[in-house]
Amino acid sequence: MLTREEVPAGPRGLGTRVDRVPALRGNLVIGFRDPSTRSLVWRGIASDDKENPVDISKKLDDWVRKIIDKYPPKK
Repeated sequence: MLTREEVPAGPRGLGTRVDRVPALRGNLVIGFRDPSTRSLVWRGIASDDKENPVDISKKLDDWVRKIIDKYPPKK
């Protein structure tokens, strides 16, 4: 399954472009944008192959912590 994601594009991020990305159940995506340019600065993703929402909800706090720990990216 593909999902649509509208991403700021064009001069000063005023336009948009549509990306089609694979969407699986059990994904958490966190993206940071530069507010002045509206461009994507960083994106972190956590996923699991479980489809049960109850199982996934138990992992959300841990996923968020692990994703945020990877920001800022190491060079």
